[in-house]
Amino acid sequence: MAEELVSEATEDPRSVDTYSAAEAARVLGVSERRVRQLVGTGRLQATGPSDGPLRLDQEQVHRERQLRRQSARASVRTLPPDPPAELDIEGLVERLIRQMLPLMLEPARRAEESALAMVHQERARLLEVETRLVEERVRRELAETRLAELEQRLVPVNPWAAPLKSLESPVEGSGGRSAPRGRLQWMLRRRSE
Repeated sequence: MAEELVSEATEDPRSVDTYSAAEAARVLGVSERRVRQLVGTGRLQATGPSDGPLRLDQEQVHRERQLRRQSARASVRTLPPDPPAELDIEGLVERLIRQMLPLMLEPARRAEESALAMVHQERARLLEVETRLVEERVRRELAETRLAELEQRLVPVNPWAAPLKSLESPVEGSGGRSAPRGRLQWMLRRRSE
C-alpha cells in the first residue's frame, strides 16, 4: 500500500516526498479528519494554504505510523498476566474485608457519636425545663397560699370583701332562691341597726 502511494506521489513533481491529507490518512489507518486534527495539535506538520489542500512530509507520516504501532504493542505488553489457577479467593476476600471494614464502619461510628451527643443535649434541655416547671409550681403554690392568707385577713376587716358565694345566700321569702341584692340589703339593714 505504501508503495502505491509512493508511485502516486512521483507522478506530480510538486508532491515528491509529500502526501495529501487523504494519502496520509490511508498510510496511518485513520480518517482524513483525524489527520487534520493531528496537524492542528502539531503532531504532524503540513504545508499549503489553511483552507486548501494540505501536503504532509512522508517521513513524518511514516514516523507517526511507527509511533502508533509501538504504542499499540506497548499496550498489549502491559496487559496483566493470567491469574494462577490456584488463586486463593477466600484469602483475598478476607484481606479485602479486613482492609475495607474499618473504612465502611467509620461513617456509622460518626453518626452514632453524633446521635448520642444530640440525645445528651436533649436530656439536658429536658432536665432544665423540668426544673423550671417545678420552680413555677412552687411559686404558684406560694402565691395561692399568700392570696388565701390575704383573703382571710380582709374578711374580718371589711365585710364587703367577702367572697361572692356569701352574697348568694337565700333571702327570706324567696323560696330558697339566691338573691345577691337581698343579701346586700340584709347587710345594709344590719349595719344601720
